[in-house]
Amino acid sequence: MNMQKKVVRFLVIGGFLGLAWVAHELGRRSARAGWFLSSELPASAAASEFLPSRMMKVDSKGRPPLAERVRRWRIEWAKGGWVDVSFERWEGLRDSWNELTNEELAEAYSWLKDERGLAARRLRQQLLNLWLERDPEAACRAARDGSGRALEIAVREWAKNDPESCLAWLGESDVLMDPGGLRERLRVAAVEPLLLRDEGRALEEFLKIPENGGQAWAISRDQVLAAWAPSCYADPALRDRLVEFAWSTGNARDGAVLNAELLTGWPEEDAMGLLTHLVELKDHLEAPTGIAGDSSEVDAVVVAAAIHREYDGPALQWWMERNSQLDQVPSDLVGSWVRQYRKESEETLQWLEDQPASPQRDALRAALIPVMAGQDPASASRQVLAISDPTWRQKAAERLEWGWSQSDPQAAAAWWERQDFDR
Repeated sequence: MNMQKKVVRFLVIGGFLGLAWVAHELGRRSARAGWFLSSELPASAAASEFLPSRMMKVDSKGRPPLAERVRRWRIEWAKGGWVDVSFERWEGLRDSWNELTNEELAEAYSWLKDERGLAARRLRQQLLNLWLERDPEAACRAARDGSGRALEIAVREWAKNDPESCLAWLGESDVLMDPGGLRERLRVAAVEPLLLRDEGRALEEFLKIPENGGQAWAISRDQVLAAWAPSCYADPALRDRLVEFAWSTGNARDGAVLNAELLTGWPEEDAMGLLTHLVELKDHLEAPTGIAGDSSEVDAVVVAAAIHREYDGPALQWWMERNSQLDQVPSDLVGSWVRQYRKESEETLQWLEDQPASPQRDALRAALIPVMAGQDPASASRQVLAISDPTWRQKAAERLEWGWSQSDPQAAAAWWERQDFDR
């Protein structure tokens, strides 16, 4: 009987707690949806405690105070979120923002800058987009703190609406003369919308981006192309235009990097599309008039991506047919080659054995020694002795001796003494 009473008491208390939680959620969601927002908008006493006094004045056009308008905009954004804002509501919000003076935009943005929440962040971004087009210097000074992501979004929108003014400002603004690479990041944001509108101008601006960044903080063309690639994974038309653009820059690496990113992120369900793209890419690289026809660096970037997508056999064979006389392994290929060995060590070593003797085969063997030295020194020793080029054999032996000595210094020293290598 006591147990039954305890169970009943527990259920009653749980029911009350559940009702309290439901009431709390209903109240919170109703407030966020704006159900209790009065049509009359007197100046908010709470807002007056922390807003600048000028924000609480009623303007000459009879509009509510700026603070109250910002509050209403936030509630509009909270009703269903960004995706559910109807065209009519969106146009109404845009009309309200367009009525703001630059001074009011600055003040509203400053207030919202410290506000938290999704609605405040989205509203802040929309105000920044408008402010940057009107007064880019002031807007940039206000928004360049932090990651700069909001500025990049605003510049992208500006470039869509008025590319000439946007690009002119990017080239001349003194505000962007900082050591953080802000000008380059914003230029990248402006170039992307131009790709489908004005490829000539997009190419002109893209070529201003450093090929390798130049500084630790600077963005490089490789990073830009890598960031663009995901946008066209599932859009063949956009993908073809972007590939054509990358090959048109005059730098073979640009086309290779973009294609490598496309291969790496290609949707798994589109295996036939991936194979077709690989065949087309192979034909392009082999074409005598192709921009990347004789570049081993370009070949290495593409082959590395093909290995990543498990087209390792055909890709490596194609690499050896074109680059067998190369006496080193390009840095872009080393990582994929080593990962291939880690995944299929016996098959990879057998593939090397099956290749005709060449400088590239020696270089590929030597590239595996640092990994093999810690895993299988005996096998690494055989690979070192199989290298025909004396220079590469010496380098590989030194790598093996050092790596082996980390785990078994006596065995490494004894092996070295038995060999005819220079110290």
